Amino acid sequence: MKFYIKKPLKGFAWLLALSLIMLPLLTACPGNGGDDPGESSTEEPADEEPMPIKIGFIYNGSVAGGTINKIFETGRIQVEKNLGLETCYIEGVLVKDFAQAVNVLIEHDVNVIVSASNYFTSVCERAALENPTIRFISFGGDSASHNLASYRPLLYQPANVSGLAAAVNSNSPVMGIVADWRMYNSYGVINSYIIGAKLVNQINFSTPVNFASSQSREDTIKAIDDLVAQGSEIIFVYQSTEYGIRYCEEIGVKVIAFSGDLPDIAPESYLTGFFFNVNSYLTEQIRFIQNDWEIENTKEKEVNIFAEEEEQVIDRNRNFKGTITDGGLSSGLVRMHQLNPKNMFADVKDAINNLIDGLYQKVSERDGIFVGELRDNNGQIQVPSGVTLGIKDILGIMWLEVSVGQNLKRFSEPNDDLISSDFIVKGEWPKIAPPPELPETTTEEPTTEEPTTEEPTTEEPIPDVPEPTDEPEPTDEPVTDEPEPTDETESTDVPESSEETTTDEPEGG
Repeated sequence: MKFYIKKPLKGFAWLLALSLIMLPLLTACPGNGGDDPGESSTEEPADEEPMPIKIGFIYNGSVAGGTINKIFETGRIQVEKNLGLETCYIEGVLVKDFAQAVNVLIEHDVNVIVSASNYFTSVCERAALENPTIRFISFGGDSASHNLASYRPLLYQPANVSGLAAAVNSNSPVMGIVADWRMYNSYGVINSYIIGAKLVNQINFSTPVNFASSQSREDTIKAIDDLVAQGSEIIFVYQSTEYGIRYCEEIGVKVIAFSGDLPDIAPESYLTGFFFNVNSYLTEQIRFIQNDWEIENTKEKEVNIFAEEEEQVIDRNRNFKGTITDGGLSSGLVRMHQLNPKNMFADVKDAINNLIDGLYQKVSERDGIFVGELRDNNGQIQVPSGVTLGIKDILGIMWLEVSVGQNLKRFSEPNDDLISSDFIVKGEWPKIAPPPELPETTTEEPTTEEPTTEEPTTEEPIPDVPEPTDEPEPTDEPVTDEPEPTDETESTDVPESSEETTTDEPEGG
């Protein structure tokens, strides 16, 4: 564009014109007190509201069908109640589909994921690496990182005390065990139970072990019947479902089991039992995440706790540090049910209580359960004399105690015909729908017509005849805008799982 100046400018007029030309350039250039190079001079938009914390649970089996998932469901509800945070879950997830379940939860704005099965430990670790901005809590895991915490309940501790309780309340030397071999620390729990029972009786002592799938009620019943036929007065059930517990209640056989609500399931037949207290652990870990989130979004951002770079997330002052928590009796993360007086020997009840309380204190304070020499059921030395196994070694046990001998039976076989999850996210809070948009209304100005005066005529008036109309005549019946009923109805009910449709991949125990 050309500027044509008819005559030269002088003095103040020239300076004024020059300043008008340079003003846009001066405002765009960086200067003292101005914006940094490369930044826009426009006002920065206000920070968006931080995304609230939302927790998603991934279950290996049905929520309603297992003891383990029931414990986690109780924890999930307690988190909502205690912390006021939204939670949800996906059930029936196979190990191979864990990553898909994670992606579905992330699509639903979940940023904290609880892996509720020990079968998910390795795939959960991989998911934590692939999603560094998501926090993961893994049940039974043996690894930790900046965004992954693992919880390992020491269930072998209460199992040891339970074995002693069984031995002092039984007249039979046969201490039958029904277990799912794929349960969390299955061999460690079984062996610890046997070691506790052998504190009372080591002569003519037999501990037959019958393995049965948690998902098969039929196989579990057969396994229990076989132990009863061998003379076992008390059955120890270590499975992730309630089939064995309920059957013992049905036939009137004393039962010791892993279950959070054992006294409600078998009020007449239970002797004692144990469970892990996941409520306090979950509340603590999620509160750590919540505190970090609040600090991140209320103070000057020195460290981005959800950053992807490793060096940015390692902060000594963070609450959620990604640790491995071994929870035992002393910490309250593992608990026992009180002994049922109905099934205790009445004449020595006080002595039994004192004996069990003493072992409880010993196990809680010093552990010291797996002290050598210990041999397996094939006679091979697994723990040499003078050696005491630590937590890591106990959780990795893959052998059975010598008292089992060759009295080991398998009533279930692995099932490869597994049914995958439907990946429906359940338990979410109802979303508040926005108010409906009101139709636009226009106000028209009233029109006034000028009165007209007509000259009278001498013609006869024509009678008023109503013009024909398509509108129906008014009736006394109310008119509704409801649509006519149709035969198709949309249902949101999810069919309950049955034994035939459940997978043989058990809930992590």
